[in-house]
Amino acid sequence: MLAHGSADDNVHYQNTAEFVRALTEENVQFELMVYTDDSHNLSTVRWHLYTMIVQFLKKCFNGSKI
Repeated sequence: MLAHGSADDNVHYQNTAEFVRALTEENVQFELMVYTDDSHNLSTVRWHLYTMIVQFLKKCFNGSKI
């Protein structure tokens, strides 16, 4: 799972785009969430991000308790 804030000035969006390209070329399945106008720390979307992480982990572990 990848998460990126479009206003991140530590990791530019181009880095994420290149990483996505590399994953795709290697046929690696992934999920990407881009948070518009959020910075590197994703502070304005933390609750949404945490919810996404929990859902992702549940999917990875077939719904087992985490």
